[in-house]
Amino acid sequence: MKTISKVITLITLATIISSLGIFSGCKKEDDSKIDPPTPIYTIDESIIGTIDPNDNSFKPEAVMKRNDSPLNGMTFYWLGSSVTYGSAAGGNSMADYLSALTGCVCKKEAVSGTTIFDDGKTADTGEKSYTRRLKKHDRF
Repeated sequence: MKTISKVITLITLATIISSLGIFSGCKKEDDSKIDPPTPIYTIDESIIGTIDPNDNSFKPEAVMKRNDSPLNGMTFYWLGSSVTYGSAAGGNSMADYLSALTGCVCKKEAVSGTTIFDDGKTADTGEKSYTRRLKKHDRF
C-alpha cells in the first residue's frame, strides 16, 4: 500500500509541477534566469490530412534516437488503457515513441477499456481497474 501511495504522490507532484510551468522560473546558481527547455517535437501542419496516421513513417522504428538524452537507460512504467496500449496505432503509443527517441525502457501495463475507477466489483470497474491492477502488479 505504501508503494501505491508513493506512486500516486509522484504522479500528483509531476502533474502540479508541469501545470505550474516550473521550468520558466528556474534559475542558475548566479540567480540569472535560464530559458525553458526547447521542445524536441514540433507539428508539421502541412502533412495533416495528407498522410495516413498509421503510415510506417510514424512508427517508433522510424524515430531517430537522440544519443544525448538524459533519459537513456532509465526505466518507466506506464499504467493505462487503450491510449497507453496504442490501440488505434497498432500497439504503438507515446511510451513506445519515448523509448525509441530517448533509449529509455518503457514497460506498459495497458488493458483497453479499463478505468481508474474501482467500485469493488469484478467487471471493468473492479478487477481490471487501474488501481486494482497497480495493487497486484509486481513491477511496482
